[in-house]
Amino acid sequence: MSNYKYANSGFNPKLIENVSLVGKYDMPLIKKEEIEGIKEFIPFEKRNLHNEKNVGIHFYIYDGAFKQILDNPQKYMDELKKFNAVISPDFSICYDMPIVRQMYSTYMNRVMGAYYQNNGIKVVPNVRWGDSRSYEFCFEGLEKEGTYAIGSYGQIKRNSNRYYFEKGLEEFFKRLNPQKIYVYGAMPDSIFGNYINETNLISIEPYTSKIYRGDI
Repeated sequence: MSNYKYANSGFNPKLIENVSLVGKYDMPLIKKEEIEGIKEFIPFEKRNLHNEKNVGIHFYIYDGAFKQILDNPQKYMDELKKFNAVISPDFSICYDMPIVRQMYSTYMNRVMGAYYQNNGIKVVPNVRWGDSRSYEFCFEGLEKEGTYAIGSYGQIKRNSNRYYFEKGLEEFFKRLNPQKIYVYGAMPDSIFGNYINETNLISIEPYTSKIYRGDI
């Protein structure tokens, strides 16, 4: 029964009430908006340790650590409203995943982002891609020339992962022409150097790095 609830919650029609559905696959639209004054982003699971208005929430954590928002997104509404902005949930997408799974992860990202945005929370759309097959849908549900977030953490150490990350990053710029990008993880010049003059790149230091350094 619990597995059914988890699967069914992703298609709760209440989550897309008053939300525009766009593109070939009817992706819920996360509208672009100005996001300013964020000092740092913290993981969703650490939200109760902070309540400063200049802090944002991210979901660059294990999917299971935030699956409860699928079951009851309303429950966390007031908690998330305390923060400056929320990056839409980072449901896993890998180049070797079945394409339907990549599409489902993209859909859930847009559903949750659009739902919270529609309820008064500022949302930074998280953009995640797999291999070239995902380009058909992974940039859908997003307006061009906006502010976005991407994750390089765990994506660029292995040559195979790095290849797909770089190819997708190039496609990301072609399709959306981002004006500001929050990057969770490293931003080596070998990958991001060509884009420095095209957009405003802002680093989000992984929470684990802060722990290892002893800042937390």
